[in-house]
Amino acid sequence: MRRLVAGEGALSAHGTSEMPVWGPMFRMFESDARVRERIENLLNYLEALQRPSTGANDPGAQAFRTYCASCHGPAGRGDGPVAAQLRQSPPDLTQFSTRNGGVFPSVRLARIIDGRDVAAHGIREMPVWGDAFMASPGRLTQQQVNDRIQAIVKYLAGIQERPAE
Repeated sequence: MRRLVAGEGALSAHGTSEMPVWGPMFRMFESDARVRERIENLLNYLEALQRPSTGANDPGAQAFRTYCASCHGPAGRGDGPVAAQLRQSPPDLTQFSTRNGGVFPSVRLARIIDGRDVAAHGIREMPVWGDAFMASPGRLTQQQVNDRIQAIVKYLAGIQERPAE
């Protein structure tokens, strides 16, 4: 990624090192250590966004294992222990981006998780996992529900299969 941002090697969307698309802007800061550090921090952040979750202490992975893996399987491939009992096989959740032209559909997935867009998950008032994704007095606030759903969406984004480069 550093080579891509620096415009080194083959021509890319960022241009050549002599004339990247952002022109001399990055070049004039090369001697400023603070700017190089900022660029390095940006690159580290972008790389972290692309790393799949380890699942070890990730709240999204934990919630996925609790509420989703019985149907979708521990790796999200649609092969959970309950899958064989279902009329329709659960989809391979590692293929969302591929099925959507390379775009991960995070907003749609949040609606699927909370029971709005997939009949198999049940109606919003009574999804198959009970009230795990519904706010209720003394139990979960709407913010906690949103955080739980977003954690699963982030986890699913992390397990997407990507074509080899």
